[in-house]
Amino acid sequence: MFSALQDNLEGIDDFDSELAKEIIGNGKICGRELMRFLKNRARFELRHDRPHFFLVTSDGRKPGEISEYVAEQGFHVGNFADSMIHHSSFFTTSGNTYLIGIRFGDEFTESERTNENIRKKAGYRGWLTPPAETGYLSRVKISDEILKKMGIGRLIMMHDPIPDSEEIPSLFALTSTGAGKWLGARCGRPGAGWKSTDGFGFLVPQVGL
Repeated sequence: MFSALQDNLEGIDDFDSELAKEIIGNGKICGRELMRFLKNRARFELRHDRPHFFLVTSDGRKPGEISEYVAEQGFHVGNFADSMIHHSSFFTTSGNTYLIGIRFGDEFTESERTNENIRKKAGYRGWLTPPAETGYLSRVKISDEILKKMGIGRLIMMHDPIPDSEEIPSLFALTSTGAGKWLGARCGRPGAGWKSTDGFGFLVPQVGL
């Protein structure tokens, strides 16, 4: 079965191919998930040559260990993001693999590009709210080069908002500035708006696609 699945990888861009190989390498159950992934990818291909799926796996780190770990991987953790990691509603797991799908800001008009509407449109696909831990897991996996290949300047993880140190409901964001590469925080209020160059990360169900 896996050789047949490998044959279906031809023509998929490099980033998606790596994802597919990663799924294949995890065994038979994940092999079935690959078929669902390929079906999902074909159905929701919105831009040519622009990857919009990736996998992250939870590592069981405690909140008090995360900021230091992210820094060790070469990324800065903003003060607001750090306060979210230490909030009582933030929790981590171990060994859970999440398939993340990206909605792109340029799929929406400026007036449509709000948290509320983006979540609604992702829901039409059956995409779900990701766990908040995917914020830091995505930051250490997704390089600036991959963000550029996606055609976005920053990636907003669309988990349930977590209050930051100023009690603003916030979302983890993968960003880059002249001061470096960051795990930051951005406003998660329903009406908050975004740029056309932003991307938005959701949890893609790995069953029933």
